[in-house]
Order: sequence, then structure tokens, then C-alpha cells
Amino acid sequence: FSDLVVYPGAMARNLLLTNGQIVAEAVMMRLGESIGRQQAHDLVYEACEAAIKESASLYEVLVRNEEVMANIPPARLAELLDPANYVGLAPFFVDQIIQ
Repeated sequence: FSDLVVYPGAMARNLLLTNGQIVAEAVMMRLGESIGRQQAHDLVYEACEAAIKESASLYEVLVRNEEVMANIPPARLAELLDPANYVGLAPFFVDQIIQ
């Protein structure tokens, strides 16, 4: 890994290219706590399709959805859709590589 070059700016731009869809799972998991996993999956999947079709962000589509807004406040939705807040298992894998 000594030749590995990391470009944080490029990484951030690449994450933003997805308009929030890269962290759609975070929204689905949170929404699933309220409406059930399958219903949350279907809702978020349809929202992703709509976002692509409309060239909109996932936030813009989800914030218009009454069911989403009844269960997730807009500020929390924005937090869930921020890739910086959703690192998943990354810390675990970093620790595994370092050890």
C-alpha cells in the first residue's frame, strides 16, 4: 500500500455524484424501524428511481413523501443522507488492515 495515493477531494466529489443514493440504505434502515423493512425498502427504491428520473437529489424526493416525513424529521433525513455520517463497517476494516 506504500504506493497508494488518496485524493480526498476527488473522493468527496464522487460521493456527491450520487445525489444521496450512495447512503440510501441508511434511510431505509431508519425508516424500517417505523414502517417495517420491506415497506421501507420499497419506498426508498421507488424514491431512488424517481430521483434519477427527475435528476433530483434523494433528499428532494424523500422530503416530499408524507410517510417519510411522518417518521423522519427533515433535519434527521439530511443527516442520514450525508455520506460523512455513514461509514458502515469502514472502521472495522481499517482496524483489520492496520493490525
